[in-house]
Amino acid sequence: MREAKTVTVAQPSQEVLHAEHNLWRDENAMWRDDVSEWRKQLEQSIADLQAVEATLRRHGDVLKSHESAVAVANQESDEHERVLAEFARGGPGQRLLQLLDAHRKTAIRHAQQRDAHERLKKQHHMLIAQCHLLLKSLTDFV
Repeated sequence: MREAKTVTVAQPSQEVLHAEHNLWRDENAMWRDDVSEWRKQLEQSIADLQAVEATLRRHGDVLKSHESAVAVANQESDEHERVLAEFARGGPGQRLLQLLDAHRKTAIRHAQQRDAHERLKKQHHMLIAQCHLLLKSLTDFV
C-alpha cells in the first residue's frame, strides 16, 4: 500500500506580498492615468465630431444654394425657349434681341455654374466617403 504524499505549498513571505501589493498599486495608478487621458481624448473626439457635424450642415447649406441656382438657371432657360418659340410663331423680334444679349450673359453664368457643380461634386463625394469610412471604422471597432 502506498502512502499518500502531502504537498505543501510555500507561503510567500511578507516581503513578497508587500512587493506584489506595491506593484499592483503602481499598475492601478498607471491605469487610472491612462483612463483619465483616454477620457480627455474621448471628449476632444466628441468635440471634433460636433465640428464634423457643423461641416456637414454647412455643406448642406451649400447644396441648397446650388440647388436654388440650378432652379433659377432652369427657369431662365425655359423663358429663353418661350421667347424663341414666340418669335418662331411670328411674334415681335424685340424680345428676341433682348434675349440674345441676355443669352451671352447666361452662357457665361452657365459655364461658371458647370465648373462650380463639378467642384461641388468632388467635394461632396470626398466628404461623404470620409464620413462613411469613419462610421464604418468605428462601428467595426466597437
